[in-house]
Amino acid sequence: MTTEKKYDTPYGILECYDCYAVFHLTSTDVSVELAEHVLGISNAHYKGRQYVFISEREFASNVDPEAYKYVNPKQMIGHAIVSESEDVRDEAVTEMDLYKGAVSFFSSVEEAANWAQTVVKPS
Repeated sequence: MTTEKKYDTPYGILECYDCYAVFHLTSTDVSVELAEHVLGISNAHYKGRQYVFISEREFASNVDPEAYKYVNPKQMIGHAIVSESEDVRDEAVTEMDLYKGAVSFFSSVEEAANWAQTVVKPS
């Protein structure tokens, strides 16, 4: 995994790779502002190419359902949630109903990255 570009945001670090972005969430709330900011960066980085968004979470976060309105499903074609926390796993189940693309839960970023490479079609 070689990082193409790393972005420091007020909400955490976003690392963009060839076909997936890894967001290291440091906020306890996934707000509309967070989604607009972070997804805006990732969409601009991939310039219309498809990618999987990997959200690495160490703790459960309150997710505003309105935040998913900033997802461009033609570009962000998968969402992986990475955590070893049962609370995060429980939260992720409710989030799956908010996102219309492929969603999966993993215990490591490496597993999520491997999954992303099967979801994104080579261009």
